[in-house]
Amino acid sequence: MHRRIWAAIALSVTVTILNACSPGARFLLYIDPYQLELLKAQGIDRRALAQPFAKDLRGRVVIPPLLSEAEEALAHFEVVAERARPDWVYLSAAHPFDPNAVSANYPDIRFFLEIPPGEARSNQISVTYDREQASFDAGEAIAALLQDPGFLQSIGAEEAGTQPPRVGILVAVTDQNIEAQIAAFREGFSRRGDAQSIVRKDIGNITDRVKARRLLEMMKEEAVAIVLLKTYVLSGFCLEYLAKEGGLAVVEEPISPRAYGDTVLLVLEDDFLAALGRMAGYAAANIERETSGREAQPVEGPVLLRWNESYRSLVTSVLEGEGVNRP
Repeated sequence: MHRRIWAAIALSVTVTILNACSPGARFLLYIDPYQLELLKAQGIDRRALAQPFAKDLRGRVVIPPLLSEAEEALAHFEVVAERARPDWVYLSAAHPFDPNAVSANYPDIRFFLEIPPGEARSNQISVTYDREQASFDAGEAIAALLQDPGFLQSIGAEEAGTQPPRVGILVAVTDQNIEAQIAAFREGFSRRGDAQSIVRKDIGNITDRVKARRLLEMMKEEAVAIVLLKTYVLSGFCLEYLAKEGGLAVVEEPISPRAYGDTVLLVLEDDFLAALGRMAGYAAANIERETSGREAQPVEGPVLLRWNESYRSLVTSVLEGEGVNRP
């Protein structure tokens, strides 16, 4: 009980301010501190998060304190939900509590969760990102870049007598979604280049640094210039290797542009603002409808291709000349 009291006190000022600024809000964005930092790194602040909402669907943003205990974090959410009484809630992915348990406690609230569509329960709406399309676009763009002399010169891969630069795909572990994204990358690459120049290597788990290093060394011997990292917790280690030994990376995890210099050529970045706009549109369209018991349609957001600033002007020039979409 004392934890609930503590949570209520901690929230009192924040909730009071939010109530004053946004009366009658019906959409609650409950964003964990980790995701907030990622959004800030993308230039997204609270004001930007409020923009997708129409007048008849006011949004409210709450950032809870960094809590590691599920019970304490859940008590914090319960205080917010009691005061805000939202019809719709977006829960980001890194809260310490189980979102299924939370949504089960509030059957009259619809929850937007970043889960596969097949896992959504009766009052849950799946939020996903179109990583297959982004993977296709990335593959096509990289194939075009590797045929441009200016780009090859910029990465030091234009020397006469050397092997043509190749592309590597380093995979820690795989599943159906990962394989679909890799297949899309290959398909996109094939539109501009020879897919036979793609070298794939599998680590087999997400913690084996020794094997990851050995495979990166093998890729270097095979003239791999750009590596698509499907390595997750090993990505930092792989980027450190590439920064020291040479090579560029394509990553899916948010990476600080200052962390690895020019090693990260491209980041496939979930477009959260676009997804939020679609969530708000879905909620506004259904706000007066009886949705209980109806199967909710999933919400899908796009994925942005964020090129390294050092290469951006060259990449833009090459891709526009080649007619490649979404540079």
